[in-house]
Amino acid sequence: MSISQESLDLAIELEQKGHDYYEENAAKTNNPMAKSVLESLAEQELDHIETIKQIAAGKGVENVEVKSSNVEDNVRDVFESFSDKEKEEWEDIDEEVYKHALDLEQDIYDLYANLADKTEGKEKEFFEALMEEENNHYESIQNALYYLTENSKWLDEEESQVWNWMNI
Repeated sequence: MSISQESLDLAIELEQKGHDYYEENAAKTNNPMAKSVLESLAEQELDHIETIKQIAAGKGVENVEVKSSNVEDNVRDVFESFSDKEKEEWEDIDEEVYKHALDLEQDIYDLYANLADKTEGKEKEFFEALMEEENNHYESIQNALYYLTENSKWLDEEESQVWNWMNI
């Protein structure tokens, strides 16, 4: 089964919704780590939109590549540029922004899972690659949220091994 224009339009719409949400909320926060996470996610959603638009324009899925997430690298660069004392002074974040972001990523993931189930071969691989990217986004948001809201627990639990460079 080939990918319908309707499915591609929906994918673009959801990715655009995510991009706009991340960009809007990155502009509102003064927390450097939160800003970095949201800006990285916004940038990656634009990459996904461009990739999907290429397919919608007739470029075969075998001729496009889903770029790998670099959210962690971007956040790490920002994180390591601040001293421990500066990090202690970071502004609190709006947890609801991150919780809504998790919902957005889950919705996009679910769409790609549905499309992967309906396709085969290279098309299926394409949607599975997008699923992996959305899963990486979800995990990045979870890590940042947990670190920024439950820092003392973060350091005590196994979760701190995911992005262990955050351990102070």
